[in-house]
Amino acid sequence: MGHFIAAKLAKIKVEEFAFGFPPRIWSKKKGETVYAINAIPIGGYVKMLGELEESQSKRSFSQKKPGTRAMVSVAGVLMNVVLAWLILTIGFAIGMSPLVSSPDSIPGKKLSTSIIVAGVESKSVAEIASLQSGDRLISASSPGEQKTVFSSASEVTAYTDSHEGKKVDLVYARDDQQKLAEVTLATDSSTPLGVSIVEDSAVRTAWYFAPIVAFREISRIIGINFVFLKSFFTQLFSHGEISKDVGGPVAIYIFTGMAVKAGTMVVL
Repeated sequence: MGHFIAAKLAKIKVEEFAFGFPPRIWSKKKGETVYAINAIPIGGYVKMLGELEESQSKRSFSQKKPGTRAMVSVAGVLMNVVLAWLILTIGFAIGMSPLVSSPDSIPGKKLSTSIIVAGVESKSVAEIASLQSGDRLISASSPGEQKTVFSSASEVTAYTDSHEGKKVDLVYARDDQQKLAEVTLATDSSTPLGVSIVEDSAVRTAWYFAPIVAFREISRIIGINFVFLKSFFTQLFSHGEISKDVGGPVAIYIFTGMAVKAGTMVVL
């Protein structure tokens, strides 16, 4: 959208404005521009006259001054940042999980807290019990004891550490369905259950403070991206290798699926 608006303001001919990437689902030409909706809903693109090939037209991208071309090129990135800020502002005003910040660092009210399995150790108690990444740990109980409902990651850690070697009925949720796993916690491991966990809390802030919280979250996300890019290029030019953290379409599909499970605001 940013490229499109900037191109129109600069009087550059926009040949196509598309949401998503091909194959094409729908298109309609209005004026000089083809508006399209494509099947792969990851971003979009703007095709401008003279962008990929030389054109002598005064309305060609290639014929515009360097400053104008730079403005059009950067506009898309800036629009993405502004749109993300607006979405996060609305999200924190109605309640959402922080993307990179600790929930405790967000000034507001915790609406809910989930303990999410981030990883399962090989040959661990959790793997034997068929726990998977993305499962939500709800509660646990041991014979002769009252059920413990988990409200924080530290509670899960404290419970498993204090019940090493004991049989435990573990209640967890997967795809909104509760399941029961009967496990015997290990005694020869620093993680008796054999999982790594993260605390996912939905936080709601005052409407007038939400824009500030959203801006801070965006700033931290941008900072993390710069750190990753620095590490990526350092490894690429120093060792001639691409980081294993870099993924293609399959990785995008996997992470999009995880985002869907985390909620609408995370997907946006």
